[in-house]
This record gives sequence, structure tokens and C-alpha cells, in this order.
Amino acid sequence: NFLCKCKDGFTGDGEVHCEDVDECQFEGTCGNNAYCHNTIGNYTCNCHEGFTGDPYKS
Repeated sequence: NFLCKCKDGFTGDGEVHCEDVDECQFEGTCGNNAYCHNTIGNYTCNCHEGFTGDPYKS
């Protein structure tokens, strides 16, 4: 027996099909005054213009 599963950041049946999870669709992924950018298998958060700090924290 063997078990296949999708890599972190992906969802699917793990056997034939895995697709990227858009983490940006979930509320609170990035901190306040930051925007989310979905990437393949991951995401990044960046501060809005005029803001500094850790974009991953509220």
C-alpha cells in the first residue's frame, strides 16, 4: 500500500489531481493595512502604500 497526498498549499484528491489553494480568499490571512498576493503553493503579504511593519501580523 502507498499513500499520496497533495503538497502543502495545494488541495485535491492526492492521487490524480492537486490544485493551488488561494490562501488570500480567507479573511485575516494578512495583517491590517496589508494586501495578500497568492503564489503557487503559498502566498505573500505586503504593506499598503504608506504603511510599514510586519504585513503578516494584525
